Amino acid sequence: MKTLASLLLFGVLLTGCKSSNDAVTPATTTNFPDIVAPGTWTISSFMQGTEDKLKTLGSIKITFSSDGKAIATLDNSQSTSGNWSWGGNSYYGTPADSKTVTLNFGTSKPYDKLSKTWTIINVSSSVISLDNANPAENEHLKLSK
Repeated sequence: MKTLASLLLFGVLLTGCKSSNDAVTPATTTNFPDIVAPGTWTISSFMQGTEDKLKTLGSIKITFSSDGKAIATLDNSQSTSGNWSWGGNSYYGTPADSKTVTLNFGTSKPYDKLSKTWTIINVSSSVISLDNANPAENEHLKLSK
């Protein structure tokens, strides 16, 4: 009788559970080059610690190409050319693996704030979250489509 009751309870619990395909699963960093390029991304957040620094950047869109080149455009007018490289860099104790991306737009303001190695925290087809690879900087960058 106890076994029958256990089976009945298990059956009720099992039918009450349903799977959902609504959840968005973040892509792995191995998909990073395919997701980021070719494509145009907007900087939607730039934090230093808990302080919002997005206003110091302005409205920047970055267009990444598959050959490692990038163009950053400020306020839909002023732009600068740069490049990006994925993985293989080791700075500030970050291992040389596929979890980093290096952006280089030179030293002109405000693009200099982007020119560094970033640790890839999360990647999806619509949002990329990056942290400065130097933990002392405590900077967090979010790109959105």
